[in-house]
Amino acid sequence: MFDNYPTHLIAFLMVGMLQGSLLAQNSTVQANEKTTHTVRGPRPMEYALNILGDEYALIANYEEPPVVFAEDIIDQSVKKDRSALGTQTRTFNFAVEHTHRQLSQGRATLQSLAEQYNQAGLGDEFTVKPAGPLLTLVGNRAKDRYGVLSPVRSPLDGIVRIPEQRVDGAEFARIFCEAVSKVSAIPLLPGVLPQPIAQSYATISGDGLEARQVLVRALSSLEWKDTRLKVPHGGTRWLVYYSVS
Repeated sequence: MFDNYPTHLIAFLMVGMLQGSLLAQNSTVQANEKTTHTVRGPRPMEYALNILGDEYALIANYEEPPVVFAEDIIDQSVKKDRSALGTQTRTFNFAVEHTHRQLSQGRATLQSLAEQYNQAGLGDEFTVKPAGPLLTLVGNRAKDRYGVLSPVRSPLDGIVRIPEQRVDGAEFARIFCEAVSKVSAIPLLPGVLPQPIAQSYATISGDGLEARQVLVRALSSLEWKDTRLKVPHGGTRWLVYYSVS
């Protein structure tokens, strides 16, 4: 595992709200169709995950691995697409087994996606981890400074200690990211929150717990100030991105 990350590398935590199905429901029918998809861009796994959400109602959290190998980083000043975050464009082909766009097993589909991605040799790898009502695709291997594929840790793998407190959504994000940054090799900053979450109330606590589980608990405790909101329990997902300062 490499811990000597570039000092200019930072991570961002994005939290979004879900509408409709949170996770593809397990079906009693056996998959009898296979559809192949192609994605191209600097974050092929995230784009693949978007297709699973848009076309198969399978939603998951996403934590990308850091990119530190110099040959995989491009000069952002010549790129109009700022979402590239300085990483090379990659192409990923993957197949999804389904029956009329229904999935027999959501976890099996995500596991298959991770296996196909890891076998594609795109310079990093992912694993599937449980995280509350959703599963999470977590980057667990990436190229080090010498281009060697090595184990990496997500900032949310860290063990944090946060005294129990009830705060608004914006303060919860600040407290959580600050606690994670203390135990992570890479600083974690809160991204822009949807207004309903920023203006909600959350109870956050964790004494020696994995940061990911603390985040699950806090998000499940959200209380909406706007009572007109009809967001189901667990109706949020998160994404961890990397950028340069």
